[in-house]
Formats: sequence, structure tokens, C-alpha cells
Amino acid sequence: MADIERGGDAEALAYAAKFDRYGGPTRVTEEMIVQATAQVPQKLKDGIHFAHDNVRRFAELQKSAVQDFEAELLPGFVTGQKSIPVDAAGCYIPGGRYSHISSAIMTVTTAKVVGRQHITACSPPHPENGVAPAIL
Repeated sequence: MADIERGGDAEALAYAAKFDRYGGPTRVTEEMIVQATAQVPQKLKDGIHFAHDNVRRFAELQKSAVQDFEAELLPGFVTGQKSIPVDAAGCYIPGGRYSHISSAIMTVTTAKVVGRQHITACSPPHPENGVAPAIL
């Protein structure tokens, strides 16, 4: 981390090349998404849409059920929960050899349902072909 702090993006890219054997782009463009979408079979797209819809509907129900509360379990032992919205969400999506579209669906969708204004999703690339097309 100290190396990256000193060397910035250049040092981070050097680590990506060394450990991930990846030297491609580190940010996804709209054009890359369009190209990736064209590679995904329709049956998989249908499954992704089905899963996304179910996760979205559940997240909406879950959001409506979240309530702040406080309870004294024992004299002087007060517990509770308080919902404190944040503006941003960071979503990690396992990738590389074993890409997990379900992680993308569950993390990004729930962040969208609660109205996050800035969502960053990160996924480690496969050395030859970057991030899996279905994840993009």
C-alpha cells in the first residue's frame, strides 16, 4: 500500500501487471459494455434479468421494513439500530477465473434501490480477456 501511495496509479497498474498478469484498461467505457453485451447469449441475459428483478423487488421490500429502534435488554444495556444513508457504495464482484454475476446483481442492485448517487463496482480481470462480459 505504501508503494501505491507513493507511486499512485502507475504503481497500482504495475501491481496489476505483476500479480494479475493484466495490462488492459482499468475503467469500463460505454462502448466496452455494448461490445460485452453482444457476447452474452440471450438465455443468459434472460436469466440475469430474472435474477435482477427478483433481487430488486426483495431489496425494495427490505428497504420498506428497515426501522430505527432502541431497546434496553438489561438495566443499563441499551442496544438498537439506526439507518444512516451514505451517498456512495463500493461493490466488489469476484472475477478472474471464476466470475460471479450474482455478486454484481446483489450488490449493485441493492445500492440502486436505496438510491445511492455514486456506485463503484470493482472486479479483478481475467489475464486474457478482462472482466467477464456477463458482469459488464
